[in-house]
Amino acid sequence: MALGALLALVSVSALALVAGRFIADRVPLRIVQRVGGLVMAALAVWSLSEAIFG
Repeated sequence: MALGALLALVSVSALALVAGRFIADRVPLRIVQRVGGLVMAALAVWSLSEAIFG
């Protein structure tokens, strides 16, 4: 059971590393930061609305 979780974590981390390098080579850092900020802001609004309205 723990081995499967470990392999899943390693494979997802490797995938994130490859995807990150792919994005970094093609998209300016400033754009990535802005998109990430917008996604985080949207998640914050969603979480707040879930906390208030259930």
